[in-house]
Amino acid sequence: MSILFFLIGINIMFVGLQNEVVDPKLETFFDGFTAISWIVCWFIFGLLILMWIFTFFQTFFYRKNLNNFNRFGGGY
Repeated sequence: MSILFFLIGINIMFVGLQNEVVDPKLETFFDGFTAISWIVCWFIFGLLILMWIFTFFQTFFYRKNLNNFNRFGGGY
């Protein structure tokens, strides 16, 4: 992903240097790219929160089962 963003940045710099006046197509690209990046950022943030919740519950139930296993004769 970082290589992709690096290449996009280099390409935009070269296009921007070639056009002394701001090109409407370049402006539209920035607007669209910013909107897409914002949506992807929130989507990834939501997935991260969901994974954190699942991990919390999995750890809670694992420790509960491990304590019951040790309490009722499961250990050596």
